[in-house]
Amino acid sequence: MTKEELQRAISEMDVYVPVRIIERNLGMPKTTLQKFLKGGRDLPKKWQKTLEAYFSKQPELKKEMPAKKEKPKDVPKNDSGSRAFMNDAIRKKLGL
Repeated sequence: MTKEELQRAISEMDVYVPVRIIERNLGMPKTTLQKFLKGGRDLPKKWQKTLEAYFSKQPELKKEMPAKKEKPKDVPKNDSGSRAFMNDAIRKKLGL
């Protein structure tokens, strides 16, 4: 894939996806595509087939990664049913 072909493929995308996101989705090292597009280096051979597959199957692969959901922390409850303010080790150390 040449620089011009890559630029054309990016410009023809239905939804604009930044180059850094394409690199992240493909698992490429950071700035590999950016340096290739600016002419600072050649595209490594191992990424050429991956890029061609990405742009030929683009509708499936252009989905952005879902945002990470944080799990609510499980707060232990004491005998009375209310939330525990201190864990047992701290209570024992303080003599409570």
